[in-house]
Amino acid sequence: ALTIAGLSSQVAPAQAATVGDASTTDFSLNLNNGADYLQAPEGTAFAARAVYSVEVWAKPYPGNCSSASGIYCTIASHDGDWWIGVHDGVYKYLLYSAGQGTLTGYISTGVKAVANSWAHLALVRNDAAVSFFIDGQLASTTTVPAGRSTYTNAYPVNVGWHYGSYFYGQIDELKIWSAVRSSSEILAGMHNYQTSPSTTTNLLGYWDFNEGPGNTTIYNRVLTANTNFTYSNANPAAAFLDVKSITRANGKTVITFPRSYLTPVGGWTVPALSLIHISEPTRRS
Repeated sequence: ALTIAGLSSQVAPAQAATVGDASTTDFSLNLNNGADYLQAPEGTAFAARAVYSVEVWAKPYPGNCSSASGIYCTIASHDGDWWIGVHDGVYKYLLYSAGQGTLTGYISTGVKAVANSWAHLALVRNDAAVSFFIDGQLASTTTVPAGRSTYTNAYPVNVGWHYGSYFYGQIDELKIWSAVRSSSEILAGMHNYQTSPSTTTNLLGYWDFNEGPGNTTIYNRVLTANTNFTYSNANPAAAFLDVKSITRANGKTVITFPRSYLTPVGGWTVPALSLIHISEPTRRS
């Protein structure tokens, strides 16, 4: 976490995203009541493949997903194709291949989902070879039968839900690629906003969740037709949270960044007329 203590109480106002994203605030999706989720319409844009990569930031809340309680918590999934989530307090994944009856079962990374702590997750499939990265580091590998899932239905992509398996926490920066992402690409991409997504080679979907409170449509920045998410929450005002936190004490404004702050304007916008002091980031053990 990076903390900035300022002498000014002025903080740049949040500017939410539009279809052509111009946000100055890095919002994340807030899922906290066991009924919230996102779903893109069923279609062929994300048809099953034997080669793909999926990246996403996730932050589980205390209890439920971060506890060893037997609960399945879906972070993101494509029905009949792949699943990323938490089970028994550990990050896990599964995928289908070479026929709709062939699936791996839940594969454990052995890495605990720490409550209130962001983690960057990446599932990479190169036909029979599968890798899973956490915070840019290889956490798990497995081998599956070659060939894509043969589910013929055009199933939707889900965020925070999969047939009753809800996620309690925050989700951000979901990307779906039609290619293998290398470890160096994953490491670089997790700390940078995806510029020019509509012309980025092999990028099928990119949702930054920067729409902000009050919005129920989450745009695919790749601008693929009919691939925007619709939010299920009846109270969209509570659907988004700023990734950074702001506190005030003794006349100072303290801004804390728990991870990379990703916006199309290049990160955090420094408040005008503000003197700041930057303290050393804390290290994750």
